[in-house]
Amino acid sequence: MKPTRQLPRLGMRVQISHFSGDVEDGAITAIHDEGRRVVVDCADGPLEFVLSRASAQFLGVEAARDARLHLPASDGARRDGQI
Repeated sequence: MKPTRQLPRLGMRVQISHFSGDVEDGAITAIHDEGRRVVVDCADGPLEFVLSRASAQFLGVEAARDARLHLPASDGARRDGQI
């Protein structure tokens, strides 16, 4: 069975959507907790995201609380609004 979502990888290019509607590009620089917590380097510096059990999306923590992380869709993953 293939995963239903793309798994984060070091160096992976991602997009960050902010509540304000701004979108910025970044790259994953660290992965923790078996892929459930990631650090992304972007224009404003590093931001931390954690995988939400409720929505299965990476949501920002602390300074990035209003942000959502979008991983690129893999060939076998569902697209469900992810890029």
